[in-house]
This record gives sequence, structure tokens and C-alpha cells, in this order.
Amino acid sequence: GKAPAAADDLVRVFNWLILVSAVVTPLFGKFMDRFGMGAAFLLVNSLGVFVFGALHASDYWLLYAGFVVFGCFRAWNYGAITAYVQAVFGGANFGRIYGLVGLWGIVASALQAPVIAVSLQYLPQWGDFLPVNLTIEAFSAVVFVFPAFIWWQGRRAPPSG
Repeated sequence: GKAPAAADDLVRVFNWLILVSAVVTPLFGKFMDRFGMGAAFLLVNSLGVFVFGALHASDYWLLYAGFVVFGCFRAWNYGAITAYVQAVFGGANFGRIYGLVGLWGIVASALQAPVIAVSLQYLPQWGDFLPVNLTIEAFSAVVFVFPAFIWWQGRRAPPSG
């Protein structure tokens, strides 16, 4: 619920703040090397949940933090997925598996327009997308199963070397 002029200003701020993620992204690689894949996905998923909450905030500083965190989330999510797919499925199957990851991204993108249309038609009493955002937040809890699975698999695997 921002005025068009304020929204334009926020887009300009977003375009600059998202660049911060480029500076700190190498630190994520070090984080993944030190703490492992499970911790990397736990961090990425936590950032994603924070972003969805922060982008709905009225406070501009929380929005600005959300912009920076979104840049990190996006870059680190792709980095973690790429590292996981390569480690688990190898180079021979990398393209097929990463293609499935991309397909899920396409499906999610394709669902945005219908969700917006339905929200605007049936949720006008809210004046915004709060119910949609709360639903996304609730379902986001499921993404924490994956880092737990990776951690559990790592604990079960015999030490290498």
C-alpha cells in the first residue's frame, strides 16, 4: 500500500541496495565450506522467510534491509542449489536436475499473475496482499525440512578419507 511516487522511489533504492549482495556473496561460499550444505540451506531459507515478511512492512528501514537480504537470498539460493545438485547428482545429470529446478521457478512465476488477479478481486477488504503473504510464510516452514534432511544424511554417512 504505497503511493505510486513512493513505490518509484523504493524501486530506485532497491536497484542500488541489491548490489550490496554482490560484495558479500563470496562470504557465503566460505560459510558453506566451513559449516556445510545443511547450514547453508538453513541460512538461505531463513533469509527467504525474512524477505517475505520484511517486504510487507510499512517501516522503510525494514524494507531497505529486506532489499539487501533479498539480493543475498537470491544469489546464495542459486549458489547452494548449484553446489548441492553438482555434489549429489554429478556432472552427467547436472543439466537435467538443474532444469527441474528452473521448471519450478517457471511454475512459481506463472502463478504470480493468477494469484494477483484473485487477490485483487476477492481480497479488497484487506487493501493489500497480507493474506497471500501470510499463506506464503506459513508454507515456508516446509522448506526447513530440506536442510534438516541434508544434516541428517551427513550425520549418517561414514566419514570420507
